[in-house]
Amino acid sequence: MIANGALGDERLSWKARGLLAYLLSKPDNWRVIVAHLVTQGPDGKTSVMAGLEELETAGYIRRTKRPAIGGRYDGYDTELYESPDGTASGLARQTKAGKPPRKTSR
Repeated sequence: MIANGALGDERLSWKARGLLAYLLSKPDNWRVIVAHLVTQGPDGKTSVMAGLEELETAGYIRRTKRPAIGGRYDGYDTELYESPDGTASGLARQTKAGKPPRKTSR
């Protein structure tokens, strides 16, 4: 069940609220992969990344770059929360390796 507070957060666009609801409906060990999210609706990659960035700015997502061999990075580790303070349900989400979309998820 998704917290009403998150879906009623007026700081979030409808796009971000829908994306948050979709992500929260997944199992705790589900991987946040932008390429997959793009295939799940009519929005393109830029729109999905903007929604993820909005969720990060509002505090529903926290991302950390995952280092790899050779000084590059291996994607992001993503933590997803039902509330912006990160206390309601700190659901850890692992992300898959990929190019960084400006500080979004992948």
